[in-house]
Amino acid sequence: MPTANTVIERFAEAGIVRQINIGKRNRAFEAQGIIEAFIGFERAAASPANDTLVSKPVRPVPFKEVR
Repeated sequence: MPTANTVIERFAEAGIVRQINIGKRNRAFEAQGIIEAFIGFERAAASPANDTLVSKPVRPVPFKEVR
């Protein structure tokens, strides 16, 4: 059975997650694709047309930070 470190390493090599801090201990990772999927879902749920680019949201939506 693979360890958590082995799985994270495989995910990082596949581009699923990326390390967002420096070092080998107490590492932090993010899965940008999953974050973007949740943002897309929230934006679709906030708009009557299911797209905040087509119609204005009727409730607050997440703001996508540009890095």
